[in-house]
Amino acid sequence: MKKIVIVLFILSVMVLSGCGPKCPECPGSGAWSSCNEDAVKTRTNYKCSEATNFECGEFEETQQCATEIRVAGRTGLSEILITPTIEKMLKE
Repeated sequence: MKKIVIVLFILSVMVLSGCGPKCPECPGSGAWSSCNEDAVKTRTNYKCSEATNFECGEFEETQQCATEIRVAGRTGLSEILITPTIEKMLKE
């Protein structure tokens, strides 16, 4: 009898945990913008959770743009590091 009660309890918990609000399929992330003067790019992303009341909430995602380029020689013994500036004019 004890085993039956335990099995019924576990089954009821499993059934009840599957009920309730669920998140819909949110749209995918947008395309990254071009880098701004601060070397940062942004895109629109979507998130669904209990905090957004189980609706797709829109938020802006940011990422630092690459500001250096590494170039290796053919044999791998030499390496060059290029760090371009974001300014339009190079300072002398």
